[in-house]
Formats: sequence, C-alpha cells, structure tokens
Amino acid sequence: MECKDCVRVHDLLHVIIDDEATEEEEKFFKKHVDKCKPCLEKHKVEKSLLEKIKTKIDQKCCPESVLESIKNKIKEMPS
Repeated sequence: MECKDCVRVHDLLHVIIDDEATEEEEKFFKKHVDKCKPCLEKHKVEKSLLEKIKTKIDQKCCPESVLESIKNKIKEMPS
C-alpha cells in the first residue's frame, strides 16, 4: 500500500531524473526515499533504465539545411 508521499514521489521520478526539479521537490524526494525502500528501488530502476536507453540512442547532427528550413518555417508562423 502506498502513502500519499509515495504517490507524489512517483509523480516526481522523471522530474528528478531529468534534473528539472525545484530545490523543494529535491528535498522532499530525498527525505522520502531515505526512509522508503520501495520508492528508492523504483527510482534506481527508472534511472538505470533511462541511462541504458540513452546509451543505445545514436545522436546525429541534423544537416544545416534542415535546421535553416525549420527556423524559417517557425519565423513564418503567425503569432
């Protein structure tokens, strides 16, 4: 059974992993996982999975002509 803090931690997992959490969210998360082993394990699994996915993705540069085309289309969009 999960408590309301576990639910909040699960909602914050990706924000924490992506380093997009506020200082308050980070403090809450750390305090909770320090005392909740299931949430700590879930965090470890999620982080490990994301790291493995990142290593499998080839990051390739986009040709300059494509970048320019995208930029021009954005500029042409109505406000």
